[in-house]
Amino acid sequence: MNLLSIGLGGAGNKMLNAFMQLDGTKDGIFINSNVHEMKNLSECNNDNRLTIRGNGTGRNRKRAKESLKNDRDKIADYLGERIQLYTQFQLLSSSDGGFGSGSIGIVAKIIKMGKPDALIRVVLTYPKANSRRFSLENGLDCYNEILQLKKDGIVNSIIFIDNNKMNSEEEFNKKCMSILLKSYNMTFNQIDENDLAITNFASGYTIPLELGKCDSLEQSIEKAITNSPFLMPNSFRCSHLLGIFQKEVYDKEEVLEIIRVKEFDKVEYGYENLLLMGGCKMPSSYFNRLEDELELMGEEAEEDDDEFMVKSIFRSKREDETIVSSVANKKQLREMLGEDFFS
Repeated sequence: MNLLSIGLGGAGNKMLNAFMQLDGTKDGIFINSNVHEMKNLSECNNDNRLTIRGNGTGRNRKRAKESLKNDRDKIADYLGERIQLYTQFQLLSSSDGGFGSGSIGIVAKIIKMGKPDALIRVVLTYPKANSRRFSLENGLDCYNEILQLKKDGIVNSIIFIDNNKMNSEEEFNKKCMSILLKSYNMTFNQIDENDLAITNFASGYTIPLELGKCDSLEQSIEKAITNSPFLMPNSFRCSHLLGIFQKEVYDKEEVLEIIRVKEFDKVEYGYENLLLMGGCKMPSSYFNRLEDELELMGEEAEEDDDEFMVKSIFRSKREDETIVSSVANKKQLREMLGEDFFS
């Protein structure tokens, strides 16, 4: 799989580090405005690190966008050449922080400008229920921005990690990245690289499920949903599904009686029990809860369209965008990243 992972901000850098520790063949780029957050990461080095001016953002998404704007030539030069080597991109960040949350949408747009046929997945953390108001606002604002980018065809697939299930950050990151890594490495028998690409990057929400051994496949799926570190979609109808099951444990045909698939499915007997669903509905019910929390804190919020868009104080203005139809070089990227791009 021709994949480049990009970790943004402190949380994104840690997730990327765990991902690369699990598989040393995977390429990654660490981007942050706080160099201290990158110092003790074993997989981060001078060749795969991009430091943005700003010395941290204080969990302010607007300040993150300003930092990127001030260093836009540096970003264009650094990413311009590297992104041409890949077709698939995984962007990792918190949704409720400052630099990562504020920069992930901009980096996605830069990738799409430089490589219009790029497939982009964003992996974001969902804030804890007892978070402070600015964290909830950042989380809602980031959700809105990424949702709009999905509708605009810039972002393909989205995954949210549920930080409410985290005890040890290091172990939790390893667990989440391990499952994601398996979703990229599911080639087996008739499941090929193209199947993985169209399922992992199917438009909408993506959910990988590790299945244990239970009396029935339905019980195993229910248990996997309960134990999963990811937010669950509003519905388990999906556009694409891949599955690998141990023959002595489950009947592979049974999965299609449990999960409704619209467009494409492929299920094989293999070495473990793993499900990958792409093109699911967004987990908007979780963001309704964040809105409720804000209302309890005395903040006003409102629903927008069918995918639940939320207005918050840091919400960015939507730009009128034109996605180029040919690959952009470093000079062209510099010219594209004008003042309005970061507003």
